[in-house]
Amino acid sequence: MTESLSRLFYLLLATGCTVSLCSRAETIYLYDLRYTAQLSRQDAFENTHLVAILSGIANRNSAVLYTLLTNADEQWKDYLTSPDQWLDGAQFVTIGSISDLVLTFRSLISGVVLYDPVVYATSNVASTAGGVYDALPVCYRPNDAGSLYSVLVGEASELRLPVALNLERFIDSNLCNSTFLAYYVDYYATTVSPSSDYTIMTVSNHDYFASKKAFFFDLDVWGDETPNDDPRQPVGTDRNMLLQVLQSAYVQTKGSSMIHIGGFTPWAFKYTDGHSQHGHGGVETEWESVRVFTSYNAYVDADACCIGAMANAAFYQHFPLPVNMTQNPAPTMQQLMEKGYIDADGKVVPKNYCVFYAGDYDSAAWLYSQLRGLWDDPMRGQVPIGWAIDPELSLRFPVIFPYLYSTRTEADFFIAGDSGSGYLNPSQLLPPRQVSRILKSGGQGLSGQITSEAEDLYTSFSPLGIVLTPSDDPDQSNVHLHGTMPVFHHVSDLPNG
Repeated sequence: MTESLSRLFYLLLATGCTVSLCSRAETIYLYDLRYTAQLSRQDAFENTHLVAILSGIANRNSAVLYTLLTNADEQWKDYLTSPDQWLDGAQFVTIGSISDLVLTFRSLISGVVLYDPVVYATSNVASTAGGVYDALPVCYRPNDAGSLYSVLVGEASELRLPVALNLERFIDSNLCNSTFLAYYVDYYATTVSPSSDYTIMTVSNHDYFASKKAFFFDLDVWGDETPNDDPRQPVGTDRNMLLQVLQSAYVQTKGSSMIHIGGFTPWAFKYTDGHSQHGHGGVETEWESVRVFTSYNAYVDADACCIGAMANAAFYQHFPLPVNMTQNPAPTMQQLMEKGYIDADGKVVPKNYCVFYAGDYDSAAWLYSQLRGLWDDPMRGQVPIGWAIDPELSLRFPVIFPYLYSTRTEADFFIAGDSGSGYLNPSQLLPPRQVSRILKSGGQGLSGQITSEAEDLYTSFSPLGIVLTPSDDPDQSNVHLHGTMPVFHHVSDLPNG
């Protein structure tokens, strides 16, 4: 990353405001992006990228544009249009081409943001600028007659969209909403795609964060090596830039708000295993990223490869959640006695007990595409299961929550996965924070070493207990009560699970 581009990343990050109305339009426009499966990597990225940012702009204030990209989009559309559901009675108008799509929403679009296909990071800067300025990201490829530049901007284009921003001259501040950051792979993915399924580039996920005027980045968390997408940079440049971005967000929020980071380490393309000079593993990189993010009051909505693609979060954000959704009641003492778990003296009968945890649902994208198939299994309900779904996922995919609560059996209970309301390292919310050195305590969110002080954070909203991973207590010797809150231990995953 060049010095000027690094400065640009820093200056973009600042405060802003968001609007979220539980509303939808009477007419909903439908655009089918599944044709991108037949395109080149570059064209697939660019078409999905433009539609994602346009979706963020169009759906910012109400739900009006719906995209079809993965099977989940069709599945949830069918559910929502069924009798008495949110989209029942809505009129859908299908848009047949990307030019027609742009024309339909032309009044909302200020122009285009051109980005450089050789300077990969500029695609994420274009996403940031697109959300801030209501502009569409377009890769500058004028010599390809089929490129979006030629179709929408070039001299032969019928639309001739104006260039609202050329990133070589784009420097501004106090524009972004610093409570939202987006960590998604940049245009580099088009050069090394490890799969013919281009949705793994997760560019479709930009829509929600563009609607929130988030700052987009793709930076290596490791400071001991140069990243594989920019091997000529000085060692540690990416990490230093990442810390500057996080520090700026923290300062802009005055340390009073949690910061929502969407996305995840793009391990299929960068920074881990064979892509890492030192062979940093995927899980190792995940934990280091979460440790760093949390020390600046950030949690992760972890859209990890390779089931991380999600369109329509900007649309779904307007779904009207019920005010209250109530868990199944806990079993009574009498019921526990009847099952043989409690004896006549009110003591636990000595047996081996286990609790089944179904997760991790710490990503709206994973929740969107993966849970429905498991939940709808007719065998569900025969064994008690704790479904580990982070509550903050209701920001991007609220639709599933009333669906789950209305179809649960007596054996279905809802718990939070990593690490409470969102994925973070709770000990890093407390001073002394290992990375940021911030002395002020942060908000409430389990991964990372859990201190007694971190356990205190959970007593107010998780009095029935927390579960630690084996890395926190490898010999499983520290099962205990923290006050009256039980602290349990996750022993292992099921084989082939």
